[in-house]
Amino acid sequence: MGKKRIYELAKELNVSSKQIVDRADKAGFTIKNHMSTVDDNQEKQIRKMFSKGASVSSHQARPQPTKSQHSTTHVTKETR
Repeated sequence: MGKKRIYELAKELNVSSKQIVDRADKAGFTIKNHMSTVDDNQEKQIRKMFSKGASVSSHQARPQPTKSQHSTTHVTKETR
């Protein structure tokens, strides 16, 4: 094929380009930002990283909103 930009790969994998840059950096690739390019071999390795840990990375990227922890009881003043 050819070289592919990180932002294109991120769009295909449905993850942020920042996640790809971070994971690729940990794996030893020389990727600096979303405009960096990867060759076919690097692309396959990155896809493998995100196919194994897809459920983990999606939960870290977008935490589920939680309901408010505040008490909803109302205090009324007694009048005498």
